[in-house]
Formats: sequence, structure tokens, C-alpha cells
Amino acid sequence: MKDKSKFIWLYSVIMFTAAILLILISSLSQSRLSPSEAMAKESEQQAFNQTIQNRVTDLVSENEKLRNEIKNFSQKIEQLEQNSESIKNEIKEKNLANEANEYLIQAEMLFNLGKSKESFEMLKNVNSFALSENGKQLYDWLREKLAAKGLKLE
Repeated sequence: MKDKSKFIWLYSVIMFTAAILLILISSLSQSRLSPSEAMAKESEQQAFNQTIQNRVTDLVSENEKLRNEIKNFSQKIEQLEQNSESIKNEIKEKNLANEANEYLIQAEMLFNLGKSKESFEMLKNVNSFALSENGKQLYDWLREKLAAKGLKLE
């Protein structure tokens, strides 16, 4: 039995040694291949990183371009809103002037028809500040004529 036991021990040591040798040989051959593979992977990784860096740079420049466009459009919108406000104000002024002219024309027409009292009432509705120069002259003329008939505006 001692011989068998020695044989098993000897066999185990030889197998263990063979296994360690195979692991070492595998490790050495792997390390020989590894630098070239590592270089290939490294260059591949660098190329990938460069591609990502280029794309990020492109995205940053595109983002900056879009921000500038947004800024320009915001300025245009602000300018258009200001123009819109001024146009609205002009329309209000024109409407007031038109309304004043309508009342003035009706007042003159009533005066010409001999309806002084109605003409006086209509002339009260006229906003003299909204009239043009010719309209103001007509307004003053009509006011004087009505005043001569005893109908005075304050």
C-alpha cells in the first residue's frame, strides 16, 4: 500500500507540475500576443475616441449656431412686436381722426340744412385734437358760425 500511495503522490506531483507548466506556457504565449493585440485595441480605442471628440465638437458648434439663430429670431420678434404696437397706435389715431371727421361732416351738413341746434350737438362730439389742419379750420369756422347764432362750445 505504501507503494501505491507513493505512486499516487508521485503521479499527483507530476500532473500538478505539468499543469503549472502548461499554465506558464499559455501565459507566456498570451503575453507575446498581447502587445500587438493591445496596440490594435489601443489604436482602435483612440480612433473611436477621436470620432466621439469630433462629433462632440460638431454638436457644440451646431448648438452655438442654433443659439445665435434663436437670439437673432428673438430680436426680430421683439422688433416686429414694437412695429406692431406702433401700427396699432397709428390705427387708433386714424380711427379717432376718422370718427372726428365724420362728426364734423355731419355737423356741417346739419348746419347747411339750417339745423343749427342739431349741428351744435353733433359738433360737441368732435375731438378737435384728432383733426387735420383743414379739419381744424372747418371746425373753427363752424364753431364761430354757431356762436354767432348763440350756441357756444366751452
